[in-house]
Order: sequence, then C-alpha cells, then structure tokens
Amino acid sequence: MHYNFKAAVSVAILLAFVQGYAKEKTLSIARQEQTYSNEINSADKNYQGSVLPVNGTVYNTSSVYVEITITAGNTMLDAVLFDNKTAKMVADMLPLTILTWHPAPNFARAFDLPENFSYFDDEPPQMSYELGSLAYWEPGPSIAMIYNASRTQTVVPVVPIGKITSNVHTLENYDGQITIAKKE
Repeated sequence: MHYNFKAAVSVAILLAFVQGYAKEKTLSIARQEQTYSNEINSADKNYQGSVLPVNGTVYNTSSVYVEITITAGNTMLDAVLFDNKTAKMVADMLPLTILTWHPAPNFARAFDLPENFSYFDDEPPQMSYELGSLAYWEPGPSIAMIYNASRTQTVVPVVPIGKITSNVHTLENYDGQITIAKKE
C-alpha cells in the first residue's frame, strides 16, 4: 500500500492539535462546572432547614407596587413587582422586550437589564427565594425568574423584587424573547 508520508504526518499533527484543543475545551468546561457545583454545594451546606432571609432582612413581599405581565411566546404570565426601591427601578424600565438565558437549569431563567444600578443599603441581597420569585442580581445586571423550587437557596445573593403568580413552570422549557409590561 502506498501513502504519502507528508500527508500522513500533516494529518497526525492536525489530529493531535484537534485532540489537544478538545481536551483543553473539555477541561475548561469541567472547571466551570466544578466552580458552579462548588457554589451550589457551599450554598446547600449553609441550609438550615428552611428558606429564610439573610442578615435578618425581611422584605415586604405583601405590598404590591405594580402588576405586570410577562409574555413568553403565546403565553402570558401574571406577576407583581413589590413596593421596594429595587423593584421601582426595574418598573421604570418597562416595557422591556428581551432575550432570556438559562443560568441555572431546573431552577431559574434570567434576562439582562439594559441599565445597571447598585444595591440599596436598606435592601441587601439575600440567598432566600420562593417559587415564582423575581430577583435582581446587580453584577449582571440581571433578573432571575425562579420556576422550580429545586434548591435550598439561590446560587448568588439577590434582592427579591417581585413574584410570578401564574404558570411559572412555563419558563422551564421556554427559550426565547419575553416582553415585560405594566398591566393596564
């Protein structure tokens, strides 16, 4: 059998490069997954048997500032924004049409805000949540929409700004653009 030695060497070098790249990419993904897993495990170790506010801060989640709708495809979800400074900052940005992303599969879908603002001193971030929570994460700046109560607490500290009150599980399999608006 006759073959071209240069071609064989070139193929071997190319194959080694591709394998090395794939191995490095796999290691990079594994490191990211391990970091994420460590954050989750660390959060779970701090779990005391119930989801409670951190640092004694209790947010007024019974006082509604404004009712909103979140439209995901053909589904309209009802929601409220609470009467707190952070929620009011978000309300001032409405209406929004924005893409969602999935930072925590089987837990929350999120979207990025067009503007960033700092946490307020009297509204410190916390790790507690409830099903349907809308929660602000300042470094994003992002809003998490928690569609499944599958964790003991959030992965990162957030400020509760509202709650989805209907069809929250719709967000689990929805991948696309949403529109958020104040109810008329």
